[in-house]
Amino acid sequence: MDEPQIDGVKDWLKTRIKEKIAPIQFGQLQGLRALADWDPEIQKAVTYLPEAQALEDTAHKVLAEKAMARNPGTQGVPMQP
Repeated sequence: MDEPQIDGVKDWLKTRIKEKIAPIQFGQLQGLRALADWDPEIQKAVTYLPEAQALEDTAHKVLAEKAMARNPGTQGVPMQP
């Protein structure tokens, strides 16, 4: 490879080197983190986490309300997640 080719993939190369070295020095999680920090798909997915949490919270609330509606005698008793 010549220098212009290397310059075109420099970020990718740095990330791959970090991915290979970080687990040896700092553990598997850091190797995965190095890759995740660079990966644009993972970065986009992370932006959806608050929305996903809100959807999960709403689902738990709806399920609890349905359970209370089916069993009126258990109102005030929290439903186990």
